Order: sequence, then structure tokens, then C-alpha cells
Amino acid sequence: MLKAPQQERSERTLQRILDVCEDLIGAGRFEQVSMNEIATQSGVSVGTLYKRFDSKSAIIEYLVEQLQTQQYDRMVQELAECKETSFSARFRFLSMLIYRSCDEYNGLLRTVMAAHLSGTSPLSGTTNTRSVGLIDALATWLSESPGSPDFKACREAVAIVSFAYQYRAIYPTPDALLGADVYQSAVYEMALNYLGG
Repeated sequence: MLKAPQQERSERTLQRILDVCEDLIGAGRFEQVSMNEIATQSGVSVGTLYKRFDSKSAIIEYLVEQLQTQQYDRMVQELAECKETSFSARFRFLSMLIYRSCDEYNGLLRTVMAAHLSGTSPLSGTTNTRSVGLIDALATWLSESPGSPDFKACREAVAIVSFAYQYRAIYPTPDALLGADVYQSAVYEMALNYLGG
């Protein structure tokens, strides 16, 4: 659990810790390092690190919550700026937006999946609720398109696309075999076919 910083210096310390963890995640080494190593690389004492986070899972939980907030804000802004009006064009736009987001955060997605598979998932009910909230917001936007299926169908299609792109971020084999453009197109067409379009 994160304890909120009280002072500017404390905020800088927190940011150093998070920067080191993000670098370790990006390099695929987060699972292998200890809290002591994170403290050393961050230039803080082990006690200071534990005052902020009681475990590596708590660090991941915090990073995921930050990511969700950033994703939500960015996606809502991009959707508001979207000029597409037809359902299929809006769905393609949304599909590319989700792909880009998953691609940008693939290291964190891999780390979360590794923790989940090992039985040490850092995700809480709050994190899962936020994920559902984002999918619902995206589905609401999509369902407002002229000729759109109902909200429930849009929600299911958004979830299909989201899960397929998260899978690809964790296991990049589809891109290696098919190429990113072919995979993106296949996922979009699969979800569109699910909707009967």
C-alpha cells in the first residue's frame, strides 16, 4: 500500500523509486530483483522504500493505477477529438487506440501477467473495477455511433479487442508471425464479425 508523499522532497523520492521500477519492468528484470535492490538503485534506504510500498506487488498495483488514470484521460480526450461518424470507422479508430495503448505499456502488462500466473497477482478489486469502467466508457462512446449495436454488444466487442491486444503485448508471437498490421486487422475483423458486421 502506498503512503502519500507529504513534501516535495518526498514526491521526488517516490518518483525515483517509480522510475527505477519502470526501467526494470521495461528491461524485463522486475520479477528477478528484490526490494533491497530496488532501494539501492533508487538511492533510498530499504526502510524508506518500505515506508512507501510494503511489497513489489504494491509497486505494481500503484503503477497499474497510474497507468489506468493516464489511459482513461488520454483515451477520453482522443475520442472527443475523433471526427469519425460511422460505427465501423469509429470502431476501427477505437481499436487502433487500444492497440497503441497496450503496445506502449507492454512491459507492465507482461509483469502483471507473470505475477498473476505465479499466483501473486498485485491487482486489487479497485484496479479491476477501473478496468471495467474504462471498457464501459469506451463502449458507451462506441454505442453512440449511428447504426451502432446496443451497449452490451459494444461492450463485448471492446472487451474482445482489449483482451486480444493485451495478449499480444504479453506474448508478441502474433506480430512475429503475422506482422502488426495483419494482427490489428484480424482482431478488428474478428470483433466486427462478432457484432454481425
